[in-house]
Amino acid sequence: DVLTRLDEMFSDGRHANFTYRSKNNAGGDYVWLKCQAVSVPQQDGSQLAYAVYADVTDQKQKEERFNRMLEQIDTLDPSSLGTFRLDLTDDLCLNGQSRVPGLVELLKDDTADGYIAKCLDTIADEGDRRAAAAQISRARLLDAYRAGKPELTCSFRRRDAEGSIRWATSYFRMVQNPFSGHIEAIVYTLDSEASVREKNIIEKIVCEEFEATAVINVRKRTISFGHINAEAEKMTPHWTAAVSGVRSSMLA
Repeated sequence: DVLTRLDEMFSDGRHANFTYRSKNNAGGDYVWLKCQAVSVPQQDGSQLAYAVYADVTDQKQKEERFNRMLEQIDTLDPSSLGTFRLDLTDDLCLNGQSRVPGLVELLKDDTADGYIAKCLDTIADEGDRRAAAAQISRARLLDAYRAGKPELTCSFRRRDAEGSIRWATSYFRMVQNPFSGHIEAIVYTLDSEASVREKNIIEKIVCEEFEATAVINVRKRTISFGHINAEAEKMTPHWTAAVSGVRSSMLA
């Protein structure tokens, strides 16, 4: 392909612009090089080529990671309700897929803000809807990315095809598209009914019978505190402050 591009440059093209992989003689690794060249006719009928090379290995690696991420998204988790890809820079809803019949048609929109608005409309609980609206919008997702927070999570109650109310969790992952330079959001929504029920059960047990729950890692000699009884917060403020401020303290 490189020789073909060079042949074109020395024929009628006059210009060549291509990227190729080459072996690094110093370390033996492969690097990506971008060549921009132009051929200039000489008085004796020959042609002289001027070329500029740039190492674009880092850019190509970013592109490959981005493509791998998109390939992983294409393989839906069995508990996934759907995946959408948004261009936050240009306010576009690029594409979507779902195993739930009719969900893509229900949520698909020309704009990212339009997609988010339709998602909010599917939330069954008014309180969940207000909380999600306060957290998720195109502008807020861009602000979060610029602030160094490329991931956001939002849990809410929705009504399924049978009319039952079930918990769902949407994961927003913001990335920069290395091809366009635009900031995009990958939205991945899971049915989280089981995990939310488990969390609520644990909280109920803690509130009724215990002051807190904790996970002890014997091998690492660490203790991580989870749910803390609301009554314990009032009755033992000093103890509560200590355990809530140390999420992963070293065991003695």
